[in-house]
Amino acid sequence: GMSNCSNLQNLYLSDNDQITAAGIRSMSPLFQSESCSLKCIMLDSINLGDEGAIALADGLRGNKSLSRLFFDPTSAGVTDVGWSALSKLLCDTSSIN
Repeated sequence: GMSNCSNLQNLYLSDNDQITAAGIRSMSPLFQSESCSLKCIMLDSINLGDEGAIALADGLRGNKSLSRLFFDPTSAGVTDVGWSALSKLLCDTSSIN
């Protein structure tokens, strides 16, 4: 699966209305892999919703390679619930310490 893609540095999923929270969740093994070299995820123009934001935050927990995450907050469909999950991820410094 994608967890073996150790050379993947950029993941462009922008403008893909087929991406769901389950799809984001299925990428967690890649995001959490020790060999993950992913530097950038582009999720512009994707309606993540709260469930997708939570799945993304859970999947990225512990990731040590990602330095850029792009998505459009106006079209993401994320409420305070999803922002809370993302905020916890952003404020957790354990992956960079």
